[in-house]
Amino acid sequence: MNRTVNDSRWRYSPLAGVWLLAAVVALANYLVWGWVGSSASSSAVPDIAPRVNGLAYAPFGRSDAPWVRHTPAATLLEEDLRQQATLTAQIRTYSAAQLPELPEIAARHGLQVTLGVWLNQDWASNRRELAAGTAAAARFPNVTRLIVGNETVLKKSLTPAQLIEHLQAARAAVKVPVSTAEPWHVWIKHPELADHVDFITIHLLPYWEGVGLKTAVEESFERMARVGAERRPPRPRRDGARCSALSGQADCGWRNWLPERWRHH
Repeated sequence: MNRTVNDSRWRYSPLAGVWLLAAVVALANYLVWGWVGSSASSSAVPDIAPRVNGLAYAPFGRSDAPWVRHTPAATLLEEDLRQQATLTAQIRTYSAAQLPELPEIAARHGLQVTLGVWLNQDWASNRRELAAGTAAAARFPNVTRLIVGNETVLKKSLTPAQLIEHLQAARAAVKVPVSTAEPWHVWIKHPELADHVDFITIHLLPYWEGVGLKTAVEESFERMARVGAERRPPRPRRDGARCSALSGQADCGWRNWLPERWRHH
């Protein structure tokens, strides 16, 4: 017997359509990311020195996220820092309040810490971060520097004037050098920032600026030198803080995987 469109066994179900669409999207994601992963794993890993001057460390894995208040356990921090101590003698972090135990764990592994103080538009959170950062700098000798704010001007989380208020508060409360971290062009555009830090912390992100792989290192050094020449901090403070008139490179890296168009650019 021929079935018609009115036959209940052939009737269209909206729910079935939704499940079919979901299955197609899931399959597409699996195929795309599988191809990306195979491309990345097949790329040759460049040779590097057995130890580096420093590493930027954000201790969040796949199931961890600061915005949902899910932070890694102290045992995981211990293992992370144990491994990092085989590669470097110092790390840079991004938040002081989220993981107050981190400096103590780092000290056990002989790591110096440039401690980050995370700033955003939540002033209550900023006060907690500043309090945690200044307390850690006073308590732990291995906290050797504070970085107050991470790309806050770039992301327009704070105005330069608001950021300067936080920098002044931090410098008045600690004896270690204080800076803030911004991309190189923010330091050029806002020279007033350099008057309120003890050293300059630059982010160099060539990939996101459209710089090709072949010239990325050379152009990064050129931009760092330009900031160092044009934006020097003021004279060392009188409270004994160890200051540097040179620029410090905080974040510089490249994506793990590159589209083909970037590999020969």
